[in-house]
Amino acid sequence: MKKLTLLMILTLLYVFKTSAQRTIDFRAGLDLIPTSSNDKIHTGDLPKGFHFGFLGQIPMFRNLTFNPEVQYNWLNYYSRTNVPENEFVGNIAQQYGIPSEQARQLITSYRQKTISTTSYLYLPLLFRFQYRPNIHLQFGPSFGILLRNKEENNLYADVEGQTIEDHSTIIGTYGIRNTNYVLSLGFDYKLSPSNRFEFRYGRSLNSLEDGHSTSNSYYNYLQFSVIQRVLKF
Repeated sequence: MKKLTLLMILTLLYVFKTSAQRTIDFRAGLDLIPTSSNDKIHTGDLPKGFHFGFLGQIPMFRNLTFNPEVQYNWLNYYSRTNVPENEFVGNIAQQYGIPSEQARQLITSYRQKTISTTSYLYLPLLFRFQYRPNIHLQFGPSFGILLRNKEENNLYADVEGQTIEDHSTIIGTYGIRNTNYVLSLGFDYKLSPSNRFEFRYGRSLNSLEDGHSTSNSYYNYLQFSVIQRVLKF
């Protein structure tokens, strides 16, 4: 993956260097992440994050430009479940010396909240089509590299009238894929020759979890950005 990423960056630099007219813009804004999952996880407040980075603009045809980007994303979201994990049931069974099914019946209520914080480096390779003088449509793939992952697990369970609490923090990438592939669609509205407002939707093409995880979550996002022209040459 590192060789592929390096090859992509070198290719972008070559295309950018050989283009006749080039611009560089600064892009920053807010992320809303309605992460979806096929297991029994229920999200509460809409997850959120932010992004910033730089993008180039390379003319290709009359109404079409190629926009390579380098973007940093910080995401913060949480999930809840009321279904006890097998590992927790096993600990209760071992503590009381009873079978797992009987231990599960002793749990009168169970609440788990997992707070996840991740950061990615994304390389969007988007095409921008002029639909109207002030409106442009965007489409193309994005390639993400996981930089950091942190999970805070808070567990509360009522067993025979007693509340058991467990809090743990995991920092690392175990169970999380190091790469993410996203298909992005969006549009932008030109406010002035050097400024524009942008809306972008991205849908993950692969699960966030690797083979060690039992869940199957997909990273989808909504981005609201303000773009400022910083260089034209």
